[in-house]
Amino acid sequence: MKKTRAGKCIHCLRYVNKITADHIIPESWYSNYSKHIYKPKAPACYECNQNLGKQEKKLSHLMWICMPEDNILREELIAKVYRACGLMPDGKPMPELSDKERNIRKLYARELFSLARSQNSHPSFKEESIFPGFGYHAHYTKEMQSVVLLDIKLIESVAIKVVRGLEYIQQRSGRYIEKPYKLEVYFPRNSDDPSLRVVREKSPIFSDGTNLIQRAAVPDRPLEPIYIIRLWNQWEIWGAIIHEDRKFKD
Repeated sequence: MKKTRAGKCIHCLRYVNKITADHIIPESWYSNYSKHIYKPKAPACYECNQNLGKQEKKLSHLMWICMPEDNILREELIAKVYRACGLMPDGKPMPELSDKERNIRKLYARELFSLARSQNSHPSFKEESIFPGFGYHAHYTKEMQSVVLLDIKLIESVAIKVVRGLEYIQQRSGRYIEKPYKLEVYFPRNSDDPSLRVVREKSPIFSDGTNLIQRAAVPDRPLEPIYIIRLWNQWEIWGAIIHEDRKFKD
């Protein structure tokens, strides 16, 4: 019988009798290129782990839908989206599903693809309203891409979860982000934005085969690091842990 232990959740900060291990970079976000790499975890209560897990999968499926057609990972990732929707790679229904499960996945498919748009299906769509990383990508024609309509709260909650977990395992510190510190996340439209050039150029890069992570902090503020997290070479998160009396953009 698997042993359980009490602990503190890094997300809601509650002490619970049974703590679970939450993948810091969501397990569903790894590709076959990173299947053998170490996948760090952090303590989370069951409720937070389950709720965030559902959000992570939905977000990844939406991200992969708008991945350019000739991206080397697209075939593998779109196959995952199809499975979540109850479909084989050729678009036919998965035969092993029960009627109940097939209907559940069919409803999920409708939800996902109702959020996806192509230039042809929605020509009046304004590019400036597209969330960074979930729309048109440079060096690809618009005809081979889709954009996705997103709820900013969904993206923020998942981005915050990732940064929390990364800080928890930083140098095995086991840090919980609590007052007087707070966490802010940003999503740059331009990955070449000069705002964090020093972090990008000077900080070491950790790669898990799919995602790139950088962390930097100035010596007189070691508890206020900045993170740059690039996912699937498509979507970038900037995370900043700062004192509650300051703002990241100051």
